[in-house]
Amino acid sequence: MIKRGRIGYIDVARAIAMFAIILGHVVPPERHSIAHICFTFHVPLFFIVSGLLSHKYDWDTLIKKRFRSLIIPYLITSLIIILMVFVVRHSFLRIPGFADRSVASWIMSAWFGSGSLTVFGIKPIGAIWFLLAMFFGLLFLNLIIDKKGRFIYATAVMLIAYAIAPHFWVPLSLLSAAAATFFMLIGVKMKEIGIEKKIRWPIVLASFMIWLAVLIVTIDSPKLFSIVELSFTNLPLDIIAAIAGTIVVFGISAFLDKYLKKLANFIKPFGEYSLIALCTHLIALGLIPWYNLFRFVGLAPKWYFALIGHVFWCVCWILIIRFFKFRKQYKKELAATHTACEKAKK
Repeated sequence: MIKRGRIGYIDVARAIAMFAIILGHVVPPERHSIAHICFTFHVPLFFIVSGLLSHKYDWDTLIKKRFRSLIIPYLITSLIIILMVFVVRHSFLRIPGFADRSVASWIMSAWFGSGSLTVFGIKPIGAIWFLLAMFFGLLFLNLIIDKKGRFIYATAVMLIAYAIAPHFWVPLSLLSAAAATFFMLIGVKMKEIGIEKKIRWPIVLASFMIWLAVLIVTIDSPKLFSIVELSFTNLPLDIIAAIAGTIVVFGISAFLDKYLKKLANFIKPFGEYSLIALCTHLIALGLIPWYNLFRFVGLAPKWYFALIGHVFWCVCWILIIRFFKFRKQYKKELAATHTACEKAKK
């Protein structure tokens, strides 16, 4: 069974998926095939991992814990964006392409919580829709996790959301949360069958062949498999590809964590702090005019420069957060040692 604490290959898998999310957002439309590959597994993997690490909670604990870990970061990120836009739009720092949207527009986006759709004239909030979907998805998961017909409930709710989505988009990414719950339940099932003991090369290879077959069949579709707006190339095939792709990433991650430990340890923080990466990625995606900055420093406005810039931006913030976290932990340990010494003297 999966034990408490950090799980090495899971952090590596999260890092790979987070990189795929950034790549999928940055790559231009003419590189549709790259985005298509990323979208088959990146967001579903995060929901599957969430289910893999979930169990039945009492409601007070669940709501307090998830509100603190998901809704508070959503609110803080939204507030940071709003303050940045306010400062830039009311100063001499105006840069073409930076903070083009008004403060009021961002406030409405944060309030409505749509990931990528403009609804009632309210523009989307962007990547942190994921936090809302994860929060409400976990609440629903907790409701059905110990029920006998849990997959029937999760499938029914996802299909209802899929039917509603083209006609009316519900606030706070609740429809996306309905689809997210299904993938969380997949993760719960993986935990129950002991997936960490079944990640062997024949299973990974078979999953890769399945994922590749679905990819070939759906690659020419103009749509992407997008939970954010419940857009599917082919719903059954997309679900199969998401599960198979996740197992492939788990296999790659387990291999790196076992045989290429230095490389795994190098990229693990990007998975461990994937929430920080997601929130700072939104700031970089929604506010920073990368192509204008590249022109300013004499670089060609290429998408791969934007990718490097996004990853570098996220990594810098992760390092800052880690520094303060370790500093705080060091102070606690120092205080505990001092207290122990004082007691020993007495």
